Amino acid sequence: MKKSLLIFSFFCLAFTSSIYGQLQDSLQIEYSDEFALGNEIPVDFQITVTNLGFSEILDTELLSARFGFEKKIKDRFSLYVETEAIKLSDGIPSLKFTIEPRMFFSLKKGGYANPNLNGLYLGFGLSNSNLEDFLTTYLRVGYQSRLLKYGYFDWGINAGIGNDFDFAPNPVYIIGPTLKFGLAYSPDYEFNFENRKCDILKCYDEINYWLRMDLLSLFNFTSSTYFINWGSNLDIDFEHKIAKPNITLNHDFEISYSYSKFDAELIDFYMSSESIRFSYIPEVRVLLGKRKSIAKGKSANNMNGVFLGFAGALFYKLERESNISGQQLDFNKSVELGGGMTLGFQGKLLKNFFYEIKTVGLLTVEQDLDANDLDLRITFIPDLNFGYIF
Repeated sequence: MKKSLLIFSFFCLAFTSSIYGQLQDSLQIEYSDEFALGNEIPVDFQITVTNLGFSEILDTELLSARFGFEKKIKDRFSLYVETEAIKLSDGIPSLKFTIEPRMFFSLKKGGYANPNLNGLYLGFGLSNSNLEDFLTTYLRVGYQSRLLKYGYFDWGINAGIGNDFDFAPNPVYIIGPTLKFGLAYSPDYEFNFENRKCDILKCYDEINYWLRMDLLSLFNFTSSTYFINWGSNLDIDFEHKIAKPNITLNHDFEISYSYSKFDAELIDFYMSSESIRFSYIPEVRVLLGKRKSIAKGKSANNMNGVFLGFAGALFYKLERESNISGQQLDFNKSVELGGGMTLGFQGKLLKNFFYEIKTVGLLTVEQDLDANDLDLRITFIPDLNFGYIF
């Protein structure tokens, strides 16, 4: 076990060093963006409330929130502590505690770190839950920033090792991206909202089309002696105007793959599952109030704002599981067709980033191509996207 921990530690260092170098080259920001983010405003500490949300995982409803406190220590260092509250529909609430010292780097090569807590950082963290004896140690490369006066985001990639001492003293390896998005507060944070708002949200950028890629679900990996769980998801959107200034057509292409395996020799149990999914969702979007915003000089001809969408949906899925002896069964194929409506809010952030918050309601019919069974489904999907504009 010591050998595996050592190898994984070296991998984490190489991984985070590579990510840091690439981010430093690609996240060079212009002076106007630095001004818009308030990078020159001194901040000694900040309180954050992030990821207030409701989701559904494996048919289990989950309600969670993260409460953080970060204190600046000298010029390049800070200490971040966090409590994450989690409530499952079929379980008691739990608390997850995290402590993470951070070192900040300048996005300008050879420059100084910001006089606040904005910027690119390398963190080393420890986290533990009050309900289980599970300790996680991780390295994190992240970029965090204030947005306007009270907004906040922190996007990064974690590479870590966890140990569940109640189950078995063996390491669990975890790699994946995370986003914290919500509110932040610092006393005496003098931010001029009117002068900087449109520098961040790019209100006056003329945009007739954009090609976007979501960064929140690119990959995830978890592994230990007894199980492996990994997946990847490529989600690319191409949106373009079809009637100026407020009607667009969005093409959402998504390919995802997931694999999981559980192999416990002590109890003679083996199970694995594998799935591949292709989807295409064409959607006509109406940007609500865009004409009035342009007429009043509050917006240019772009795709920022609240939208109402009318969507079609096509899904093709391949899924299979193993039997108890470990033999892989054939893929089960299915096709799902339907349509529905969306309501959301989207916009551009700085030079090359976007955000999208929406709720999708779909009525679909799924056909099992092997059994010729039909299944009618009604689904409502809350969705948060954050990514890169090419």
